[in-house]
Amino acid sequence: MNEREREKYAMATEKVYCGIGRLRKTKFGDQVKISQSREDLDKLYSYLDDKGWVSSYLNERRKPSKDQTHYLTIALPKRRPDNIDDRDDSPPVDDPEDVEDTSDTPF
Repeated sequence: MNEREREKYAMATEKVYCGIGRLRKTKFGDQVKISQSREDLDKLYSYLDDKGWVSSYLNERRKPSKDQTHYLTIALPKRRPDNIDDRDDSPPVDDPEDVEDTSDTPF
C-alpha cells in the first residue's frame, strides 16, 4: 500500500469535510446550494476511486446559522483494506533448530 492510501486509511476514522451548504426555500421546493473551496475540490480529487468516482454525504448541521445549514463529508470506505501494510499475518512456523529434542525421553 502506498503512502497516499495509508494516509487515506488513517483518516478513515475521522470525517473529511469538503464543503458547505445553504438551504433555500423556493416556489418549486427546497434547494440546497453547495459551496466548495479549491481546497475542498482538491480533497475530493484526492479521494477518487479506481474508476474516477468519489462519493460524499450532505448532512444537516446541528446548529445551523443563517448562511450555513448543511455540510459535506467524503464517504470513506467502511472496511479495512486487505493490504493495509506489508506485515505477514500467517501463523508462525516452527524452526527445526528451535524444537526441543525429545528422542531420549523414556515414554
